[in-house]
Amino acid sequence: MASVSIYGAGQLGQGVARILVGRDGYSVRGPFGRDQRTSALASGADLVLIATTTRLRDVIDDVRLAVASGSNVLVSAEESANPWLVNEELADTVHGEALTAGVTVVGACGVSRHIYRMSRDILIA
Repeated sequence: MASVSIYGAGQLGQGVARILVGRDGYSVRGPFGRDQRTSALASGADLVLIATTTRLRDVIDDVRLAVASGSNVLVSAEESANPWLVNEELADTVHGEALTAGVTVVGACGVSRHIYRMSRDILIA
């Protein structure tokens, strides 16, 4: 069973949780609000969905915590679609951390309707 931790208790986080709870093969934690950051990101879940904000600078520490905890990360922030365009040095750092941890970080471009499919595809791979 794949574990999914959802950080962000807004419409996207709640919607993904609702979809995954109804599916076999998923253990869903959350959605967690901002006051539950550590519970969501340091959970060691197979996949952490970060659905909190749109700016890379506002989510990068969250991504790094989830990666350090051994989780694959899916980020809804638009700027995470190509973080090298926003901050090349930081993107390289996080990429290296993910490679070292043996996990992936995927920027979802803020395309909410595809978040479930992308999270499913990462977990199956």
